[in-house]
Amino acid sequence: MNPPASTSARLRRHLLAALLAGLTCFIPLAAGAQGDLKAALHQVAEAFRTGTTAAIWPILPRRGKIRVDLPSLAKNSSGYLSASQFRYMLDDILRRHQVESFTFDPLDGPPRQEGTSAGANLKVRTQDDEILHLSLQLVFVGTSEGWVLREFRERTRARP
Repeated sequence: MNPPASTSARLRRHLLAALLAGLTCFIPLAAGAQGDLKAALHQVAEAFRTGTTAAIWPILPRRGKIRVDLPSLAKNSSGYLSASQFRYMLDDILRRHQVESFTFDPLDGPPRQEGTSAGANLKVRTQDDEILHLSLQLVFVGTSEGWVLREFRERTRARP
């Protein structure tokens, strides 16, 4: 027969069990969040690949606005736009420009629910056959409905 365990030994065992249970719950959530964010990034890339915003609709906010600042592509659209205004603006950009390439930069660490920034590079040909190389910054926020796009703007580039 085993001697009775001390209260502190039982407490340590329970604490360790609770910690391990918490970790097993956290790891799938973090992996799921990473996967969901990758799906959101894929939806943005798909919009640029196909030239239509149909793929981007699920990641636009149902409430609130998206911060937009794209001086090279849409001079009069800086500020905060609703989801429908953003789609209209992006559809207009995609109609007026031919997308040559669109790629995302690797993410800097794991996604954060309160806001994860993703860099992207966009190469477009204008109607005047001018090639624009743009560096974009997109910010996604994790919600109960999934990742939502909250910012879409050009990053400033250092001058050579």
